[in-house]
Amino acid sequence: RITASHSGQSTSIAPLVPRVAAQPRTVRLLYLAPQDRDFRTDYERAIRAAFVDIQDWYRRQMGGPVFTLYGLQIERCRLTREADFYVSDTYSKVLSDSQRCLPVRRGDPSMVWALYADVGHGCNLPGRVGVGSLGLTIMGQEDLQGLNDEPQVHDGCQIVPKLTVGRWRGGGAHELGHTFGVPHPPGCDAGASDCDRNALMWSGYSAYPNTYLRDDEKARLSASPFFGSASSSAPLWDRDGRPR
Repeated sequence: RITASHSGQSTSIAPLVPRVAAQPRTVRLLYLAPQDRDFRTDYERAIRAAFVDIQDWYRRQMGGPVFTLYGLQIERCRLTREADFYVSDTYSKVLSDSQRCLPVRRGDPSMVWALYADVGHGCNLPGRVGVGSLGLTIMGQEDLQGLNDEPQVHDGCQIVPKLTVGRWRGGGAHELGHTFGVPHPPGCDAGASDCDRNALMWSGYSAYPNTYLRDDEKARLSASPFFGSASSSAPLWDRDGRPR
């Protein structure tokens, strides 16, 4: 806690301390924009705020151990083509183009990659984004719009009703779980009646932060080399990703 006193009055805060270190076994954030769209600082702020909050949520769920962020400065990558090029096979095209900036790959033993690309995916076309796999998640335009609390979010087929920023942060937290090797809860993919629907790793992400990790998921994360004890050596940031 930090306490300040002046003229007989005092106040104290318990600041949020993101775990940040430019070292192996970290989560690295990359923001990509096509040739015909500018990089937006409000999108960068939204990504940063989301992952500061997601890291704190995981820390509280795990009782201390948590993943490390590579840094709070969002890295940028300029895609090679205009936005319309990416409406089909979005995932593979974004992943391929990201190589010109950084060595992004799935299953990297030392790095988890979270990519946010300002491109839309065409309705019912192959290669959608908004998915996570071991070591890599790629999110698209709708997630950027949602994290930024924009009045309209386009999912590729239609304008969807406005949802809370928490839902979009929850989506990122869910896909991040997949990057650490956490699957959907037992039976959920098969439509079983005992599916743990309220867990983060199924549909609980829509109620984030009012969701949870299951005990088996915590055990899996505890064994992950990406999780370690919380550190207090980093700068102090609030849940909106701003310095205290």
